[in-house]
Amino acid sequence: MTKPYNDDAHIKTAENGASSSDTAEKGNLIMKDSVYVVRSVPYWVAPPEPHETFRDIEWGVMEVLSDNTLRFVRKPPNKRDLEKLIQHLESQC
Repeated sequence: MTKPYNDDAHIKTAENGASSSDTAEKGNLIMKDSVYVVRSVPYWVAPPEPHETFRDIEWGVMEVLSDNTLRFVRKPPNKRDLEKLIQHLESQC
């Protein structure tokens, strides 16, 4: 299982190990590592039940982040990407 994305885990301060170059005044500057989305793909909220099709279920987006973590976002995926994925999944059944 992947660890959930935790934005606070990437904050450095003088108290928890930031170097002197990271801090202008001891403890006053907070330096945040840049975590960004590398890839975004359609992903189901829950897999389909036996009576459901891939078109019946709710979809969101799984984001692959630059720190090698995953983050699920409940937002509509790109329609073209979702249609391509559903067609592929239907062809495998």
